[in-house]
Amino acid sequence: MAERAAAVAAILGAVLVQVPLIHSPARAAWCWPSEPPVCTVPTVANGKCVDASNATVTTMTPEQTCTPVCDDGFALVGSCTQLQCPRSGAPPGCLQDLEDETWWNPCGWGDVCINNGGDLGSTAWERFGHYRCLAEGSAELVGVSRCDGVATATVPPAAEGLSEAEVLDFGTLGILAFLLLVGLVGAVIACTASGGLARCWFRPGPMQWSPANSFGILAVLIALVAACLLPQAMRSTGIAVGIAAMLTIAWSYFKGGVHDVMGMTREAAWRIHTTIGTLTLILGVVHGAVAIAKKGEDVRQNIFWVLGIPAALLMILGVVPAPFVHYDKFKILHFISMLGYIVAIIHMMDHAVSLQTIASIAVAAGNGVALLAFILQKVYTKASHGKVTVKKAELVNESCGQHLFLTMSVPNFKFRPGQWGHLAVGKASKVPHPFTLIPGEASDEVRIFMKINRSGFTSKMAKLCSPDATPPTMKLEGPYGSPSVPAPGMERTVFVLGGVGITPGLSLAKAAAEAASGTKVALFWALRSLELLDRAAPLLEPHLDAENSVVRLNGAGTQESQRGDGDMPLKAKYGSEDVGAWLEAVGSQYVKSGVKHAMVFICGPPGLAESAKAAAKRSAGGLSWHVHVEEFLFLPSMGPCVGKTSQTAPTPGRWVMALIVSWKNGFRV
Repeated sequence: MAERAAAVAAILGAVLVQVPLIHSPARAAWCWPSEPPVCTVPTVANGKCVDASNATVTTMTPEQTCTPVCDDGFALVGSCTQLQCPRSGAPPGCLQDLEDETWWNPCGWGDVCINNGGDLGSTAWERFGHYRCLAEGSAELVGVSRCDGVATATVPPAAEGLSEAEVLDFGTLGILAFLLLVGLVGAVIACTASGGLARCWFRPGPMQWSPANSFGILAVLIALVAACLLPQAMRSTGIAVGIAAMLTIAWSYFKGGVHDVMGMTREAAWRIHTTIGTLTLILGVVHGAVAIAKKGEDVRQNIFWVLGIPAALLMILGVVPAPFVHYDKFKILHFISMLGYIVAIIHMMDHAVSLQTIASIAVAAGNGVALLAFILQKVYTKASHGKVTVKKAELVNESCGQHLFLTMSVPNFKFRPGQWGHLAVGKASKVPHPFTLIPGEASDEVRIFMKINRSGFTSKMAKLCSPDATPPTMKLEGPYGSPSVPAPGMERTVFVLGGVGITPGLSLAKAAAEAASGTKVALFWALRSLELLDRAAPLLEPHLDAENSVVRLNGAGTQESQRGDGDMPLKAKYGSEDVGAWLEAVGSQYVKSGVKHAMVFICGPPGLAESAKAAAKRSAGGLSWHVHVEEFLFLPSMGPCVGKTSQTAPTPGRWVMALIVSWKNGFRV
């Protein structure tokens, strides 16, 4: 029962651990770091095993043989062959370690060849020789064939060309080189592409996946499949899981990650992180099944398989709850999964030390470096946070809801238009929350506009920043993200925004106008809050094409009677307007001006976004609209890209802040 329980534990550890490489004992006798393995010659009553000089042999090294002889008056019975110690790879390698005629299969684990069915020289080891010495005339000799002589043991010829293990090693290096080459080519294209190439390569497609994204994932998929097809299925699938795990962690950095080298947005990198992470889990299941099918209950001999149980549980806990929990809980749970990854790396490191093969060392070292770099960038991010002095915390109540307008002094905190930061407020949440960064009037000022929801982080912030309260201590981490505006190859940019979705536009409007040689941008903004309109107008007005812009307030209730249309900034009016008709009209103006490529930047509720996207598809006259949608999602979702609930009644993870950017997409990704 104990053995069966141990086997079940090992299976659980192998099935869903992200990085379960091939199981390995603390010291595999067939692959030695310092001393070669040893075969112990059995002690046979009234007999001995001798070498060519007739000296008695008690131990043998791989491929060594000895000839059994019996004392006078005793008959030799058994295989009638020499005893042979199975061969192994040349130190320190293990190039032949899993082939049928070598140490692994007959000897298993341990310092000497004694496992897997009995001692060397027993009947279970017939192909490597066995013998007994029986007394002449004894009853034991009845019906037993005597040995008339002893046949010379034949060492199986070494395979010609590369061994399977060598193919696995060189194949692993080739796969890693292929992935590195793909990354370098992608980085070069990201840094140098312009015009038509940039428009084609970085244009968002279904689910906001650009051709660049899709090509990268395809390259990873090809590499992982190729790894699985290498010889020795148990080891090759383990190598595939190790490579996938290394890529998963490499795409999870906030700063200094692969996405920075590739010129990608941080948010698109998270999307790739989850995709490759899913592949890692799938490959883990495949690898675990292959390992158990090959070794069965022998896995109980390896303590590192037992460690797979907590590793698997932690990783599952860190991934599965994503669609079902609030942002705060998910962030905590997801980083708990890192503990499982660390446990898995311990397994890989043991494997590399024991085997000392190119493949095992490369995969273990790659994962170790990736983890170390992740920890360092995390420490740097936390240590270099901006020291916040809250200059103003204005909580405004309107009939359409509440807004909190923060003005903070953050010395030496520089950010680009459209970037976001993590606002850490210990009294409101154990984890920092992402917000779009808005420039203030002074050089060291940063502003954040947030819509207050009925519960969660923003609701707590409203209470902490109420007029009769002292604002809590805050920290600002970042900045993060690669702004999608200005986009490569775009001659114009128009903004379709809803409510508090205006926040990225408050800095991007200026950037878009400057990229278009000072040509002002067109804006469609549907909102409810007069206070938000007043606060945003000074940042928008200098860069806005007033003739082609539409700002409409609807659902403002009693506020409509307080101010007439002529008294509102940005020529705002009460009522509603069809965004599709507006976009078509703006497109017609651009066609007359000879514009062929323009970007539609959308940040708003689902209805507004869908109408704008539908209108962009109907473009005519040679104008091509390139649509970019900022998403209001905290966590990975199986649903559409944009939330489905209203701004006034959010559900967990949807429309929770001024701009939820943890799952938004960049254009140039």
